[in-house]
Amino acid sequence: ATAKVEILPGQAVDPVLPLVGPRSIVADGAHWTMAVTTPRDRWDNPVAEGTTLTLTAQHPVQPGTAPESGVETIETQTRNLLSWARIDSRTTAGRLLISAQAGDGHSPERTVLEVPGPPVPFTLYANPQSAPADGQSWIQIRSDQITDQFGNVLLDGTQATILAALPPDEIRTVPAITVDGRLYATLQAPTQPGSMFVRAWIGTASSQATQILFTPGPAVQTIPVSVTWQADTVSITAGPLVGERGQFVPDGTEVTFTLSAVDKLTANRTTATAHQTIVPVEYGYATLVVRTLTLTPGTYAITVAAGTGKGSGTFAVVAESAAEQERTTP
Repeated sequence: ATAKVEILPGQAVDPVLPLVGPRSIVADGAHWTMAVTTPRDRWDNPVAEGTTLTLTAQHPVQPGTAPESGVETIETQTRNLLSWARIDSRTTAGRLLISAQAGDGHSPERTVLEVPGPPVPFTLYANPQSAPADGQSWIQIRSDQITDQFGNVLLDGTQATILAALPPDEIRTVPAITVDGRLYATLQAPTQPGSMFVRAWIGTASSQATQILFTPGPAVQTIPVSVTWQADTVSITAGPLVGERGQFVPDGTEVTFTLSAVDKLTANRTTATAHQTIVPVEYGYATLVVRTLTLTPGTYAITVAAGTGKGSGTFAVVAESAAEQERTTP
């Protein structure tokens, strides 16, 4: 006699271990993740073909919305030892929580991030919107809060590129990242006046260009020039150098001193002997010290320039001793 014995697996028991991936998807209703499980009985046998498994997905919801509105329940059956189901994203960014249950078996919770999609066009702001072209001032650049088409705020650390263009040929590229959904950057003022146009890109999305006006500077008034004689040196002082609001220009502003001999016969400057020196400003003044031993007797013209601010003067070096040298006014 013969008998046929069919050995069947038991009911699913703890734990049911879902494999979920990808672990981040775009919250646009078009992307999806998948959960795959292999429920087993107490002896680690795969459960019977067609066993029902229930997936519960808690989607992120808008603040003030009941969490229950984000719950999605998906039923699937095992086939070829496996159970699988696709879970579509919704349009609110946040954490998607997934769990599984089959018979008496339960699973740990798995997390998938529903992240914002590509941003929509945004706005940049500059503070201040006007500054002197002194090469020293700093302009603060920030954006409004950047979101995707569903209003989800971009994640911190999203990379952006800020492009600043000052015609005709000055272009700057500044890397930036989002913080709290906003871009922050600083731009140093140029040394040439004009209108700078600043724009930011994140992927293919960009801001509208914002304009920053750089006015002539740093010094905007006529610069007084004075000459002081010492035993073996002559000190040429330019200042005070003041800006558009009557304030000292920033310390470190470069002042160009040009010293040139004057031809006695034609009263013209001899460019062949012109010498330029750059001196930084300190507390509104810049001083160039020249050793008299390096100067031949004659008349010298002085010009100073800092931005649009200019000044001039003359002094004479005579053949006698330094004590007899004199200065002539402009």
